[in-house]
Amino acid sequence: MFNLLNQLSKGKVAWYLLISTVILFEVGALYVQHRLHYSPTSLCIYQRLALIGILFAAIIGFFGCRHNLSRYAAIFIWGLSAYKGFDVAYLQARLQFAPSINDRCSFTVSYPGFLPLDEWIPSFFGAADIACASRSWTFLTIDLSQWMIIIFGSYLIMAVLVLVSQVVNESSPNTTWRK
Repeated sequence: MFNLLNQLSKGKVAWYLLISTVILFEVGALYVQHRLHYSPTSLCIYQRLALIGILFAAIIGFFGCRHNLSRYAAIFIWGLSAYKGFDVAYLQARLQFAPSINDRCSFTVSYPGFLPLDEWIPSFFGAADIACASRSWTFLTIDLSQWMIIIFGSYLIMAVLVLVSQVVNESSPNTTWRK
């Protein structure tokens, strides 16, 4: 399995699939926002930014898959973005289903001063002034925040497996993995 993941990470097809899934999820988020009229909370926007981080990583991997440094950078950014997205999705689900007095959420998204994304593209990066604990869209009886936990968890697991495949393959290049 690790040998297969290592070989796939060195080709463009796997990175293209990663790009495609992120774009699919972003288009889905925009559909829910603009066609179904569910306004995103600040935590939704942070999850959107985490997906963009995975997209950025996938683009680096796509163009630099043959170079170790580029591939490792892409895997690192992919894993970090997936972890941050998972963390935010988990917080949002906790706020919705099991709130704690220690859980806090801002109504606004904090962008750096040099990068006011909510002013540049408000229809994509602007958050509504609604509580992060508000529950809205569900699919197959699973709330959107729970879907995002599943999505980011899957991305994170795959990033870790691909990273391990790089290390395992480097430490034993002549070893073939068998069932």
